[in-house]
Parts: sequence; structure tokens; C-alpha cells
Amino acid sequence: MKTSQLEIIDTFPAYLQYWEKCRDLSLDEQIDRWAQDYLSPWPELLAKQIEDYHKQNVDW
Repeated sequence: MKTSQLEIIDTFPAYLQYWEKCRDLSLDEQIDRWAQDYLSPWPELLAKQIEDYHKQNVDW
């Protein structure tokens, strides 16, 4: 039997830094920086979020 391991990643400290810098920017700039700056250390997480948005037909 194969077992998979779950890794929990706490991105909240990075989110707080991102939001401090980006909260007054336009929504388009916030989205760009969200992908480029905030989630760049976790490309797999970014891909999963984008895939989920597409599945829900959400245009962010």
C-alpha cells in the first residue's frame, strides 16, 4: 500500500508582506504581483490555484 505525505505550507507571513506592498495598487497590478512576487516561491501552489479558477470559470 502506497501512502502519500501531506506537506502544510504556511504562506500567511509572505501574504502579509505582499499585501502591505500591494493593497493600494489596482486590481490588475495586485493580481500580477500576487503571481510574480507572493506565490513565486511555490509555483505548484500557483498552478493549482489557477487551475481551480479555470474549473470554476472564474476570470480573475
